[in-house]
Amino acid sequence: MHGFDAVVARILGAATDPQYFELLVEHRRIRFLPVGAIAAAAKRGDVRKLIEDNVAVLQDEARAAGNRISVRVASDAARAYTDTSKLGVCVGAVISNAVKFTDDGLIAISADCMFGDGREWLAISVSDTGIGIAGDDLAKVFQPFTQIDSTSTRAKGGMGLGLSIARRMAHALGGEVSVTSEVGAGSTFVIRVPMRIERTVAVRAAA
Repeated sequence: MHGFDAVVARILGAATDPQYFELLVEHRRIRFLPVGAIAAAAKRGDVRKLIEDNVAVLQDEARAAGNRISVRVASDAARAYTDTSKLGVCVGAVISNAVKFTDDGLIAISADCMFGDGREWLAISVSDTGIGIAGDDLAKVFQPFTQIDSTSTRAKGGMGLGLSIARRMAHALGGEVSVTSEVGAGSTFVIRVPMRIERTVAVRAAA
């Protein structure tokens, strides 16, 4: 074992934060599965409950930083036939990132049903009024164990793994996570996954 995998193994052995440990285990599990090997355990899921459960976990941290969290779920996006476990990990990681990099602000979460490419998509948007991300750094935020090299970002700590996991979970569901941001104004992450998973979804090659 060497390189990236050795880093993962070493951190797994030292991790004490349950949230980090769970993310690391999931990251390692997916990394060693071949493309097409992950079968999404699809079932009808309550999208509002999935979001609100994640918000409840992070609410104390958000309040401690002076943040308010709002949730809006459109009626046609209230239920999706998907792997709620993978989607929950994805949503939780993105909300956690917003809470982490926002102080005395607003984190607005919305879920909508959108149409494109001949099918319905569930779009979950997480917008914050936090520190924002420079354009040149946007692609870096999804790289595992990577932090943007700025004083304000590094002061927040963490391992730079949550958004990488979020994107991998979205890929496992046949979707994607995208981001737009402005330094000093905040960021918006959008999770876009099919409203209904019909079959096993091939996972993209590990980065």
